[in-house]
Amino acid sequence: MIQARPGADTATIVILTKGGFMLADGDNHSDPGEPANPFDNDLARRQIRQALAGREFDDILVALQDTSLDLIDRASDALPLCRAMERTRNTRLQQRAHLRTWLDRGHDADANIAAGHIRWSKVIHGLRGSLGEFSARHVGPAPGGGHLVRIETNTGVLATGYASADGSPLSPEIVVSSKARLRPTIATTLRTFGAATALMATLNLKAA
Repeated sequence: MIQARPGADTATIVILTKGGFMLADGDNHSDPGEPANPFDNDLARRQIRQALAGREFDDILVALQDTSLDLIDRASDALPLCRAMERTRNTRLQQRAHLRTWLDRGHDADANIAAGHIRWSKVIHGLRGSLGEFSARHVGPAPGGGHLVRIETNTGVLATGYASADGSPLSPEIVVSSKARLRPTIATTLRTFGAATALMATLNLKAA
């Protein structure tokens, strides 16, 4: 999944094997699994620092479970501070979904995409998703064809007056070509709105 993305050659992947933390490269043939002594915090710190030495990072994603996640939590001071640091556990399927979201956030340096868990539900006409203060729902057929999706705030009004990271206004109504594209389009739209900023012109501010 990572190798298929642009810029994969700049990614650094560290895996946890029976020998501990090490770089996932072509010369690494260690068996996966927890290290012999999963509670050796000092060893974990040394291995992580060695694997990350001489590199600069913008984002870090930790995907481990159970005692393995506890181990890196205790050795977290070995991780460099970045603009975005996330951790995930749960099932492997959920971890892969989180990884896709994390990769999408870094796909475009000019984009700003919100993270978080999208809550899905069914409405009268179809699908509805919520993230933070925004919800997006399928309201039915769109004039001229396709399917109309409206983005609303938690007060139930259209999410007007928002702009993306580059200042482009965001439309609270979008048309999706097919039902098969409803879920991925709603997810992308919610994450875009979740990272949006309110346009100053829409704020009711009085001059001092």
